[in-house]
Amino acid sequence: MGRILLLLLLLVIVTGCGQGQLTKVSISKSQGFGEMNDDFFAIYTDKAALDVFQHAITTAVQQEGVVDVAEPEFDLQLVKAKGQKSHYYLWLGQEGQKGSLMAAADTHTPYTLTEEAAVSLRTLLSQETKETTGQNL
Repeated sequence: MGRILLLLLLLVIVTGCGQGQLTKVSISKSQGFGEMNDDFFAIYTDKAALDVFQHAITTAVQQEGVVDVAEPEFDLQLVKAKGQKSHYYLWLGQEGQKGSLMAAADTHTPYTLTEEAAVSLRTLLSQETKETTGQNL
C-alpha cells in the first residue's frame, strides 16, 4: 500500500497536479548531490523524447529500505507547461542494468527504472551525446 501511495506521489510530482505535461527536459553531466549542473548537453522539447522521459518517471518503482548510492551520472531539469521546474538525479549504468532516478528534493527516496525505460533513455542520450560530442555515452 505504501509503495502505491509513493508511486502516486511521484506521478503527481511529475504531472504537476494537473499543471500540464512536460514541455522541456534538459540534461547535464552531474556534479554530485546538492548541485544541479546547468551546463546542459541536451535539451529535449519534441513529443517523442518527452514521452520517453515521462514514461521512465511514471513507471519507476520506489526502492525499499536504506540505499547507498554512487554519485549521479546525470542531472535532469523538467519543465511543465506552466513553467514549473523540478530536478532529478539519473543513473543509467551500463547496458543490461535498469538504472535509477531520484528527485533532487528528496534524496532519501530512490526509484528503479524499468529495463525498457533504461534502454529507451540510454538510446536517446547516446544519440544526443554522439551528435554533440562525437563520443558514445
